Amino acid sequence: MNWKILGPFIVVLVVLVVFPVLPQLLQMVSLATSGEMPVDPNAPKPGSAPPLLNEGNLVGTVWEVEPRKNIKIKVTLNAGGDAVATTDNELVKKLAGTDTLAGKWSVNGAKLNVSTFFQGKDIKTDLDIIGDRVFKDGREIVRIQ
Repeated sequence: MNWKILGPFIVVLVVLVVFPVLPQLLQMVSLATSGEMPVDPNAPKPGSAPPLLNEGNLVGTVWEVEPRKNIKIKVTLNAGGDAVATTDNELVKKLAGTDTLAGKWSVNGAKLNVSTFFQGKDIKTDLDIIGDRVFKDGREIVRIQ
């Protein structure tokens, strides 16, 4: 092989083929390694619809939260403001030391407030109730029951 001819050809090929798609590849790798879920740009904005969910009709509902890509947690909202989070994800079970975590929930207007105590810390999150749907930072929390 004549590398004096083949070398510049490879460089030109890389410049023409790889560089145009490099930003998209980097973005995809960044999303995959960060684990962050992309925000839906078409998600409704808080306050765009009156909240149809309240402490009365949320009892017994089950929601699927995906805090990181491919890590799913089911959260059941029980009577009296009690909540239970469960997961089938082995990595989460190993890190948390359990597959079940107790918590509390309440509704304040268009906000669904959830909290738990984990690894010595109080963890609180406010979710937006928009119509009959729940969102966190533009990402819909999926209702499964």
